[in-house]
Amino acid sequence: MIWDKIKNKAYIFVAFITVSIFFYPLFFSGQTLYFRDIHAIFYPMKYFLAQSLKSGSMPFWCPLYYCGAPFMSDIQSGVFYLPSLIFLIFSYPLSFNLYIVFHIFLCFCFIYLFVREIGLSIPAAIFTAIAYSYGGYVLSSINLINNLTVITWLPAMLWSYQRALTRKSLLYYLLTIFFLCLAILGGEPQLFIFSIAVTFFFGLVTISRNNINANAFMKYNLIFVIIMAVALLITIIQWGPTFFDYQHSIRLRGFTFNEASQFSLSWDRLKHLLLPISFNQSFGSDQAALTRLFPPRGAIPWLLSIYPGFLVAPLALVGVFSKPSRETIFWSVIFFLGIIFALGNNTPFYNLIYKIFPFFRFPEKFYFLANIGLVVLAGYGFDTLMSILTNSGVRTKYILLVIPLVLFADLYIAHANLNLTCGTGLYKFSDSSFKPVMQDKELFRVYVDEESFNSRLSSKFSINERQMISQAMMMPNIGILNNVHYVNGRTGLELQYQWIITEILEKPWPERIRLLQLSNVKYIMSAAKLDTQPNVMENIKRINPFLFQIRNPLPRAWIVGKIHPLGKWTLQDYNKYLFNYYTSALGPEDTEVRHKTSYYQRVDKIEYDNVNRIRIEVTTAQPGVVVLSEASYPGWRVTVNGKPANIIRLNYLFQGVEVDSGRQQIKFEYQPPFFRLYLLISFLTLLIIMLLWFFRHSLKRKI
Repeated sequence: MIWDKIKNKAYIFVAFITVSIFFYPLFFSGQTLYFRDIHAIFYPMKYFLAQSLKSGSMPFWCPLYYCGAPFMSDIQSGVFYLPSLIFLIFSYPLSFNLYIVFHIFLCFCFIYLFVREIGLSIPAAIFTAIAYSYGGYVLSSINLINNLTVITWLPAMLWSYQRALTRKSLLYYLLTIFFLCLAILGGEPQLFIFSIAVTFFFGLVTISRNNINANAFMKYNLIFVIIMAVALLITIIQWGPTFFDYQHSIRLRGFTFNEASQFSLSWDRLKHLLLPISFNQSFGSDQAALTRLFPPRGAIPWLLSIYPGFLVAPLALVGVFSKPSRETIFWSVIFFLGIIFALGNNTPFYNLIYKIFPFFRFPEKFYFLANIGLVVLAGYGFDTLMSILTNSGVRTKYILLVIPLVLFADLYIAHANLNLTCGTGLYKFSDSSFKPVMQDKELFRVYVDEESFNSRLSSKFSINERQMISQAMMMPNIGILNNVHYVNGRTGLELQYQWIITEILEKPWPERIRLLQLSNVKYIMSAAKLDTQPNVMENIKRINPFLFQIRNPLPRAWIVGKIHPLGKWTLQDYNKYLFNYYTSALGPEDTEVRHKTSYYQRVDKIEYDNVNRIRIEVTTAQPGVVVLSEASYPGWRVTVNGKPANIIRLNYLFQGVEVDSGRQQIKFEYQPPFFRLYLLISFLTLLIIMLLWFFRHSLKRKI
């Protein structure tokens, strides 16, 4: 009895051992991850989240990029994603490493449980778990963390929903809701939608084992709709603000076909279903590595690898053709649909897909459908092969052990170096040119002219060299690790005002300078010879080869006495208004009539109480308007001497408030619109679910 229990839980031990072998540098060698979006987006993002949580503040707003930006409502941030609690427990970057490895561990456990639930053997489940967890798709998703945090929960949803349907168990329906919530909060809506589709249709396959009538079919649909509705109500605290921000995003207009079909899987790469790509130890340092791995141009694909192990595809074929069933047909369809989606513009079908889903992009990411279809079919093929061998009189005891070991060794050789690591010291490094910025204790912003550095790169630069240059010059958002404030940056939502800032910063330098001056930018990091350009050199001075300082930069907040009418405007109009922005500002027409005397005064004090709150103190001799170069965005509130006041949109992108003469204490505070309503809905839904479970459990005990 005890042995059976140990054997049934042995997969947890196997998951722990295999994940430790694969990721030992992250535990025992002082290493962390840095490749692609990890370095540019996710490492700084999770660091900011970790610091905010440890300080006890809810990070609604991040003041460190784009002159301030919504943070919590960017669904990739994972503020309400339960595994983010890891950042409260462990120090950074250990917590970052554990966060990623924990998801691989969960992938192994849940795909194992699902495969066992559909009736396959323990060895087949171990084989499938190895193929899924250490195959190319899942490991490639590590450097796109929000993808990893969604695909982890598809096997969990399949397992719990399968149990709920076969056992008619409320517990497993609730577990399905729980996993759905985690998948929503994971931060990749497109993959979540596909995960829901797979779960729904596999549930249909499950109930169709018995002949079902129209009433049973309607009941099934109703149950699934209720499950989805409950999960959405619980997680509205996250997706509600995200949906609101999406209405202020340039993504609302959708993508062009070229944008949507970027990163389409090529037909040639399908050979890697059988043949591995060798990511050796020199992958990061070899200048020719990318061209060798991804000929002819060496362009990095969305998925670095789709290789599932050389045994997986043959066993999947065995699973399909040896004994076709509803289940194997279903997973075959999922596999082929995944291939069609992933091929993108390399197949004529994608034009139709684009018309149906114009908001989807990067087709390679949808290979995850093909991936799970393939490995589950391989599980069926594994058991079928063992059955054939057993019926032929072959002793399979050792074969059952050897095949998973061979698969693991194969995938380790292929993928151990796929996710590049570095010493944790990399993230603390910066070029000596940046030292004056680090040593300056004033409140200011920085502009890093990325293009001036990127234009100097060539194909001769290795991945490590490129990353080192990016780190050395503190390209956004890397400076977040050192509390550097940027005028530019990178976020997932691509809000309209962020797009405006980006567009202005791609204009000629004389036009850029105007925005930089208005945005409290004190330093410019650039490889261009700015101090030789007309209409620029009089506004800046060179500090060192790559660092420039703006002369007489505007503070983060100041007071003006005159308002010019803002009127209707476009991006092209941004530099049309020539006015003294020290003594006046562009604002609403109804404000103009009250403020017509030009004057300038610095505020006495400005500080960020926390990431969501800015306090300003000022003593004025006459009424004026406080200009705060923090991005104007719905959700900001302001009080003056404790009384609510109206926020004014100033200089197109920023905000401010009118003040009378005398001593003024001003507090700007940000909270996403309707957040308290979303919080109430989430709380009440959770409470109802808990009460339902309690009463159901109490009723069973009485019976």
